[in-house]
Amino acid sequence: NLPVEDGGVISYSYLGDNDCLYRHISDDATSQIRVLSLAGGESSNEYIDHLNSVSIPKIKDPFLFNIMSTYTRVNKERNLVVEVPLFMNHINIYGIRGNSFAKSIRIGKKVESVKKLFNEGATGMQLVFYDARAYDDFFGVVYKDKYDLKALPVIYFFDWDGYPLCSVKMDRNINFFDIDFVHEKLLVFDSTTESLFACDFRLPNN
Repeated sequence: NLPVEDGGVISYSYLGDNDCLYRHISDDATSQIRVLSLAGGESSNEYIDHLNSVSIPKIKDPFLFNIMSTYTRVNKERNLVVEVPLFMNHINIYGIRGNSFAKSIRIGKKVESVKKLFNEGATGMQLVFYDARAYDDFFGVVYKDKYDLKALPVIYFFDWDGYPLCSVKMDRNINFFDIDFVHEKLLVFDSTTESLFACDFRLPNN
């Protein structure tokens, strides 16, 4: 059982054995609290503490709390976590269980922030990242420039040190993707039309 009473668990990542990383809403409903639960008890680090310190003012409209929503993916073997905000154009990678690595990646020219989006209200809550997938040696994200109305999604791939590997520009709108490593195919899905597409795909140097 997770020791959370108020707010409830909003995300959960199993790390193997008796370890997990989960998030819950703070008692005053202004922030998301990450908790690294290990077999020997709870643990944290400087980067987790920093992310936990991000907050919004108390509000009557609970919808705006979603500004801080992220996709959370983990690499258990490398002890790394990648968090991809839905509405902001940066990616956070940080280490756990003794791994002190931390890095942020920005895509695009403009810098987004929780404060900026909060001040814009619901109009500022336009999706930037649509999906995130983690693999043994790299991870990928579906990104769309919300400032360019004609922009189509791009899938960006990074290694676990945060270095870019390649990008794949889409010729249509998509929401999700995955990789068929056996047949070396990139699979993309458009939930609006419920269409699945496949194309040849192989990462550079693979």
